Amino acid sequence: MGTLYGTEADLLRETDLGFLDSSQTRRKSRGVTIDADEVTADGDGYKVMKSGTVIGEEGSGGKFAEVVAGVKATKSIGTVEALNLLDLTALLGGVAGNAVSFIMTGLVARASTDVQYDSYLKTVTFHLKNNGASITAIATDIIDAITAGAVSSTVEIGANDAKIKLTAKAAGFSGNDLSVILKDPSGADQALSVDYDDGVITVWLATDGSSVILSTADEVIAAINADVTVSELVFAETGDGTSTAVCAAVSDAPLIGGSDDATVLGVAPGTGSDGTGLVPETGTTLLVGGTAQNVTATYVTAEAVEVTNGDAICGVFDQARLREGALVTKLDTAMEAELVAAGFQLV
Repeated sequence: MGTLYGTEADLLRETDLGFLDSSQTRRKSRGVTIDADEVTADGDGYKVMKSGTVIGEEGSGGKFAEVVAGVKATKSIGTVEALNLLDLTALLGGVAGNAVSFIMTGLVARASTDVQYDSYLKTVTFHLKNNGASITAIATDIIDAITAGAVSSTVEIGANDAKIKLTAKAAGFSGNDLSVILKDPSGADQALSVDYDDGVITVWLATDGSSVILSTADEVIAAINADVTVSELVFAETGDGTSTAVCAAVSDAPLIGGSDDATVLGVAPGTGSDGTGLVPETGTTLLVGGTAQNVTATYVTAEAVEVTNGDAICGVFDQARLREGALVTKLDTAMEAELVAAGFQLV
C-alpha cells in the first residue's frame, strides 16, 4: 500500500486531536481497515482520512467508512412566479420520510387553515381557508399552521352581554367535530339542562311559567362546566363582554380552528417566493428522495491515514469525551445518539 502523501510530517499535520475534551480515552486494539474506495481524493489526487472522523463498519466485510447522514425526503409545490412556492420536508430521517404524504384541500368553507394528521398513514391534510366559493389561503398560512402545532378549536355564541366562548379541552383537529346548540324548550317551567350526543352539545334553556327563557349566560357556562360528560370535552367561559344577560336560542354552532401537531412535516417558503400567493389544491402527494445513513457511527479516528494506494489500518477511539464542533464529521441527531450508545460523551 505505501504512503504517497509527501512526508510523514504531512500526515502528522492531519492528526489533530483537538476534538478530544479529555485525555481519558480508550483506543481499539489493532485499529480498523479504512475502505479506500469510500475516501474522496483531494485536488492533488491524495486520499487522506483525517483524525476526528466518525466512522462505521460497512456491512460484514470488516471495512470502515466515514458516516454520511441520510437525506430527508422532500417535495415542493407551487411556483416562484405565483409567489406560492413551498418546500415540504419530512422530519422523519432517511427512507422513513418517503412514507410521509400531504393533501391540500378546500372542499369545505373554513375560516382558517387547519391541519389534520393521520399518524397511521403518516398523511398531513391541510384544510385550506376558503370562503365557500374559492380558496383564500396563501402559502404563509401553511407555514403558520405547521409552526403553531396543536391548537384547540373554539366557538363564541350569543350576543352583547350574553356571549359564551367554548374551547375544546383536547388540542387538535378532532375538536372541530364538536358543536353547541342553545335550545328553547318551547314549554313552561323547564329546568336548565345539558345533553351530549355524537359531538353535539345541547343546552336546554330554563323557562318560566309563561315559557319565557330565564337562563343567563353565566348560568349556561356553569351548567356546561358542571356536566360530567361535556366538561371533559370543552371549557365554557365568558365571551367578548359580560355574561349576565339572558341567552337567546342558538342553532348548531361548530367549534372551529382546531389543528393537529403534524410532527412528521416541516414547511418553508421556496427560494424566490414571498408566500403571498394562493395555495394550490393537491391530491395525496408523497415526499421523495429520502435516503438512509450509510453506516452506524461506532468509532472516531485517532490519527490521519492515507489510502491513496489502497486500504489501510487506522487507529481509532472507541471511548472518549468529544468536542462535537471540532470533529471532522458534522453530526446529526441520529449520529449523536449512535456515538453515545457506543460509549462516547459529546460536549
